[in-house]
Amino acid sequence: MVAQRLDQDDVQHHQPIKIYALDRIKEMTVTQTPFKLPKNFNSENYFNHSTGIIVYNDQPQEVNIRISNDQAPYWISLPLHHSQQVIDQTETHTTFSFHIIITFDFIQEIMCWGRYIEVLQPLSLRKELYNMGKIIQENNILEVNKT
Repeated sequence: MVAQRLDQDDVQHHQPIKIYALDRIKEMTVTQTPFKLPKNFNSENYFNHSTGIIVYNDQPQEVNIRISNDQAPYWISLPLHHSQQVIDQTETHTTFSFHIIITFDFIQEIMCWGRYIEVLQPLSLRKELYNMGKIIQENNILEVNKT
């Protein structure tokens, strides 16, 4: 759902519209304040470089990921983004390229594939996932001597 949230935070960050997932809305209030999409708003352009409902005002980047071939058919049959391309295939892995803005949605998608996926570029995303993995490991450490 495309709507407008009228609070100070949005006014300060110049966000004329907000995207809401319908399954996450707990309540809403209908007001007499009319909402009009900006005249030049085009949803295809707005979401062009995103893989979910989150849109950042960043520049798209080339993202390359390597996925094990036992999982690659899923990615081939149901592309994550319209820019997705297979750029290499070996006996064990398939490498995909994307031209996207890296958003929380994309990072969550990558994280859910865990051991089956490797980020090749950009290095900043690879480092971010590495640091997230370290935190996950620290949060779930097994203490062998604990009863």
